[in-house]
Amino acid sequence: MYEDEHKAELLKLIMNAGSRYDVWRVFSDFCEMLAYTISNSVDWPQRKEREAGYMKLIGQYDKDTQKLFPQMAAELTAALQRCAENGSYQDILGQTFHELGVQNEWKGQFFTPQSVSDLMAEMSFGSLADFDRRVKEQGYVDVYEPACGAGSTILGFLNAYRKFKPDGGFNEFVVHAGDVDSRCVHMCYIQLSLYGVAAIVEQRNALSMELAGGIWYTPMYIINGWEWRELRGKHKAEEKELPQDLPQLPQELSQQKENPPEMEGEVEMSLF
Repeated sequence: MYEDEHKAELLKLIMNAGSRYDVWRVFSDFCEMLAYTISNSVDWPQRKEREAGYMKLIGQYDKDTQKLFPQMAAELTAALQRCAENGSYQDILGQTFHELGVQNEWKGQFFTPQSVSDLMAEMSFGSLADFDRRVKEQGYVDVYEPACGAGSTILGFLNAYRKFKPDGGFNEFVVHAGDVDSRCVHMCYIQLSLYGVAAIVEQRNALSMELAGGIWYTPMYIINGWEWRELRGKHKAEEKELPQDLPQLPQELSQQKENPPEMEGEVEMSLF
């Protein structure tokens, strides 16, 4: 498979940089810098701060190693593009993470295998009629994943969606994802961005709901005006919750409103 060839090349480039620096650090910095690069193409309010973060990271590597990072980004993009063309959205970064063997350095994390995520998503997708009904009512469907990891479960949803709607675009749903680990946020954000998904990815504690870091808007979220679409969808939902039969005025008040009583005598208005 072509994506495997590109993933193998990505691994080779990371290991090459890892011969001079720590492999775990190279992979982590690669994800963070690529997230900065994608964000800075569309998210202008946060551009200055994220540009400074990028420059700080890239400045820690020698010039030869710096040249490897754009190559890594190209191989990852090519791998994800092949997956999308084949209609199978794979967690390339999660797979790369495991094949590099950096779990121990990264808090012993293990990401959900894509086959398991695909099965879970297909079971929870529901019927196509339910999905279309929600789109008709609100204009779109919300997809929530509070512990996204590298994004495997969300990619499982994409695979289930593609199975039910093989010719459908990704403009019928918006993703809200989060994770307490900033590295997971970067990985998920990169893959959803490059797969063309409208999403917000937050560094947030799923239990306390405390925001622990940055908020990342994918290009499709900003370009397709999802901020306004969600606001409109919220208003539509609130309107739907209004009672159908509003309370009526008492009969006497209603009659007085229609036929106000005449004032007796003349009324003189004075300021003093």
